[in-house]
Order: sequence, then structure tokens, then C-alpha cells
Amino acid sequence: MSNQKLDDAVISYSRASRSDPNNETLLERYVGLTLRQGNYLDALNATRHWVTIADNKPLTAIKLLSGLYGFLGKEELSCQWGLQAALRQPVARAPSSGEERLRILVLGTVGCAPYHYEPASGQLTVSEGHNNLMHMMDTGAATLSSLSVDVIDDCPEVLDDLPDVDVVYNSITDAGRCQEGLRNASRVCRKLSAPVINAPAEVLRTTREENAQRLGQCEGILMPRSVSLGRVQGDISDRVQDAIRENGLRAPIIVRPSGYQNGKHMYRIDEPDSTPVRITDEAEVYVLQYHDVTFTDPRAKGHRFHPKYRAFMVDGKLYPAHMRMGYDGDWNVHGEETRKAFRRFPWLYDMEQDYIENPAEQFETGVWENLEQALRTLDLDYFGVDFAVCTEAENQGKVVIFETNASMRSFLRQTYQNTPENDAALEIILAAHRMFCARAGVPEWEFNPPKGLEGPAQEHGFEADPANPAARHVLFSGDLQGHGFREWLRQELHKHNLKGWLRDLSDGRVEVVVAGADAAVNHLLSDPRGPEKATIENVKAVDWKGMVPQKIRVRDTVAEPERVTAETAEA
Repeated sequence: MSNQKLDDAVISYSRASRSDPNNETLLERYVGLTLRQGNYLDALNATRHWVTIADNKPLTAIKLLSGLYGFLGKEELSCQWGLQAALRQPVARAPSSGEERLRILVLGTVGCAPYHYEPASGQLTVSEGHNNLMHMMDTGAATLSSLSVDVIDDCPEVLDDLPDVDVVYNSITDAGRCQEGLRNASRVCRKLSAPVINAPAEVLRTTREENAQRLGQCEGILMPRSVSLGRVQGDISDRVQDAIRENGLRAPIIVRPSGYQNGKHMYRIDEPDSTPVRITDEAEVYVLQYHDVTFTDPRAKGHRFHPKYRAFMVDGKLYPAHMRMGYDGDWNVHGEETRKAFRRFPWLYDMEQDYIENPAEQFETGVWENLEQALRTLDLDYFGVDFAVCTEAENQGKVVIFETNASMRSFLRQTYQNTPENDAALEIILAAHRMFCARAGVPEWEFNPPKGLEGPAQEHGFEADPANPAARHVLFSGDLQGHGFREWLRQELHKHNLKGWLRDLSDGRVEVVVAGADAAVNHLLSDPRGPEKATIENVKAVDWKGMVPQKIRVRDTVAEPERVTAETAEA
């Protein structure tokens, strides 16, 4: 291993394990190496043996086996072994690392939602049926005790031995997938006297049908009609066509099974009469009316854009989170579609930043307020919503709610600090901390939740808003355009705590005015690498004499760069 010969090490451990098959230490190390190699089936088989002989770390072995089954798509087996882990350890306690100010009991389930092994981090997560709010808490001051509610029938004494807490957080979030878990969580809550955030009974009411019924009656809201086909499997083409006829739906329609997030297994069908629909695994399936929310923009002639905005409701107040965007045929909008759209049209970043900074101004009067008022009818404390504004003639200006539930996740830890999306996620998490304190009746403190990814500003301590910002006018030349250079440069400005505007020039160069701490400007310009496939051949920088930028903006392409002496440049 010290000589970086991983393959040889795996072979050695494999031979040693066969010679001494009940040596737990050998098995654990062999499993760890096969996971590093990406040999997940070998890791699974070794872990199956490990759980039979585990003496030192039985819980670790059982949880890993559950996670590997989940990773390999064997959800039923994952849940079975997850339950075994829960029975061994019904309550897990994570004490605060500093002065304890808040005690939270977190309710979860592994009987309805499987563990999942994450190769990138090596961690086990329960990705379905839960959100990740508790991963965003200030663990320096909050003690988290987690209870698997699945065990209360087999181990009822657990309820009598629960630790003293200030507040209960129900992290079970999916009304379709986790009905049994939510019912068990309700039983736990009735046993306790502490206040509850996201009461299980209210989460149970957030099925698609109930959401459509409650929100569809609210002013300015358009809930796509949703028809459940029940639990089905195999060829369901006839069932889909019957649902369309009997419920007055029209093409195109959406077909999706319940219990999946991020648009997984969701399909748009433009010609349902001639399109076969087949469900491999039995699931509750919904047929939904598709509504058009696309728009055009003069900066991208010939293209149509598919927006999807996300916001979070925290204690009755709506906070913007991010904007996702597809274009032309990309209607099921998630990360990959957004990356493609933003790379080709970097001005979409400006659109997202405007939404995050002042969401109400990005829509027609009343749209944001109507959405906030409507979501209050759901009686949840922390949940997310994906939406856009309808552009169909008969429903022009109404808010189309694609999805709203408590399962939506924060990307605080996966985004770079100082970027608009990270700033928005941080504001949402701080609001959640304030809510927990208010419900628990404990004083607020200077919250210190996890941070986002670190960039040069954190590494070198670059000041965000210096009193006397340096400003440079820069021309980049080389093989730049068409390789995402403006997108890369815009991100670098955020990561350096800088402001500026940038644009392509028709001769292939990229022009930027950058302003901020002198050290940050110099660091950015000293050795810029650019994105993959782009080649920077020359960087020409001079002092900027115009107005100092106050935001980061992408401007339209022009033929000639700005005159350095101009006094009329936009801030």
C-alpha cells in the first residue's frame, strides 16, 4: 500500500482472507480496498461473510451490507439489513462538540427507505424518503439523538428510555414511500411532550392528491391534475389512456412512479395513444397533466427555455434557493440539463442571481406572494417547492407547482462559498436554526452551520468588500469561446470574492472588468488556467477608470472592447 500498489494489496488480502476466513480485521481491510477499487460485487460478497463472523464491529458490517445492497439497486434487501442495524442500535447519539445549547431528537426510518453507499465519500446515506436538514445543523452546539422508528413494536421499551430533548424533528418526509414510518413516528410524537417540527401527521397529508386539492384552490396557483393508477406493474398503456379519457387530461402528459426524487423515472408522453408504457417494478404510478412554462429570450434566438425555480418554506416564510434551466428538448430539468444550458448561455447565471436576491421582482406582481400564501396551507415547518410560471394562454401568469414536499435537499455543502446558490442555502439553514430555537424555547446563539466548498477567498482570506477596491480592465485571448470560458471566469470571480462584468468579443477574445481586494485581483490574474479545452494565450490588464462594478454580470457580445477611459460603464 505504501508503494501505491492497490491491486497487489487486494490480491494479498484476498489470499490472506481465504487462509484465515474468520479474521474480522482482514475482512474489513479487504472490503475497504475493494471499495476503493470499485469492485462492489466483491465487496458485497465479502461483507455478507463479515456480518456472519463480526465480533468487533457487527453494526458497521450490517450497515455497510445494507448500504451496498441499496447502491446495487436491491432496495428490499437493503431495508431488511437496515432494520437489523436499527434493532441493534435503535437510538444513536451525537453529542455537541462544544457547549450544548440545543437537544434534538431526530426521527427516521430504514424500513421504508434503504441505506445507500456513496462511492465518492465512502459514507452511508438514506437518500430516499428523508431530507438532509440535520446534516446542516450546527453540531458544535446541537446534540442530535436519532431514533429509527421501525423498532418501536419489537422494542417498545425504547420509548421509555429516550434522552431528554428540547425539540423533535421528523426527518421522514415522503408521504407515498414512508407511510408506515410516518405512522410510527406519530406514535413516538404522541408519547413525548417536546414540540415537533414537521409533524408526521402533516407530512402524511402531502400526497400528490391532497397537495393538488389544497393548493389548487389557492389564488394564482395551477396544480397539474394528478391521477393515481394505484400500485401497478408491467404494461400499463391501457390504464394510462383510460386515465386521460376519464379525467379530461390532454397530451402531453407526465407518467411517474411515487417515492422517487430528482425526476427519477419521470417521462413525458406526447402521443399516449401510440406510446407503450411499462413499469418494471411494482409501484404507485401517477399520470399528471403537463403545463407549458417555456419562454424565449432575444439573447438566444430560436431557442426555448424550460425553467424550474426552487424555494424553501421555513416557519411560514418563503426563501429562494436556486434556479434550474433546460432548453429546447430538456424539459425534465435537473443538474445535467442546467449545466448544459448555463454553459451555453452564461447570462442565465445573472437570471438566477436576480431571483435569489429579490425573487418577488422577477415575476409579475403577486406571483411570489401568492405562492407563499398558498404553501402556508400545507402546515409544514420546513419543506421545498419546485415551480415556474405558466405561459399557456388560458393559464398565463399562474404558478405551476411541479412538486412540493419535505424531502427536498439543501446543497449548502456541495456549492462554493460566496456563490449566489450557496449564499441562498446558508440563509435557509440559518432560518431553520432560528425556527428550532423558537420552537424549543432556547436562546439563539451565533450559529455556525457547515460551510460550502472552499475557494481562493477562504484559502487566502480575500476581503469581500474592501473600502478601496482595485479595478482592472482585462482582455483574455486564445482559444476561449465555445469552451465555457465565461462560465468558468464568472465562477472564479465569485470564488475570489470579486465583482465584475464580462463578455465575448466578436474577434474571439473575452473582456472583463474585475474589482475587489487587490490581492484577490492579482491572484486571479497571476496564473489563470481556464476551463478544460480552453487555452489562454495572453492576458492584458490595465487599471480601469470607469465605474466600479457592484455585481457580477455577463454582457452581450460586442465587436470592440470598452474604452479604458470611459466614465459611463454600467456598475
